[in-house]
Amino acid sequence: MISISSNYRWMPTNWLNMTLGAYGYHMHGYSDAYDKPMDNRGRSFLVYGVGTTYLNKQRTWSAEISTQYQSKESYALHTTTPRFYLHAGIKYVALKGKLNLSVQVQNLLHNDVGYTQMTPQGYSLHQTDYVYRTLKLSVTYNFGGSIKKNVFPASNVLYNRLGE
Repeated sequence: MISISSNYRWMPTNWLNMTLGAYGYHMHGYSDAYDKPMDNRGRSFLVYGVGTTYLNKQRTWSAEISTQYQSKESYALHTTTPRFYLHAGIKYVALKGKLNLSVQVQNLLHNDVGYTQMTPQGYSLHQTDYVYRTLKLSVTYNFGGSIKKNVFPASNVLYNRLGE
């Protein structure tokens, strides 16, 4: 796989920020699982976006919507169908950012993933993996503190070494 990616973060106000991104990649798969070797290749891309809005001035409450589009992918033995995902959730941050509570509804559009497999004899086999709408509850707590470290710019280290 050879890939290239890019992302952009946009904060038009203090209560809204957005992240947009894209990946482009070329896939090449080879398999000798059958009597005749299978060689499959193709270009694919993925684009995504995340929008977060803060619901109060302290930024302890936020709502988020995220989306992703994935083009078809070509693997050694199969090719997937394109798919689109949409998730939405709400988050609460407490204890100076150490405690995070969130609720997210995933797969709002109920998008299934299809696969097509070609056999060496030219037959195509189709399969569908059903993706169900789910509710994700998350509780995280950071027990650690901040890490103290000394930072030395690389240019100073190189300058000091050259001066010896």
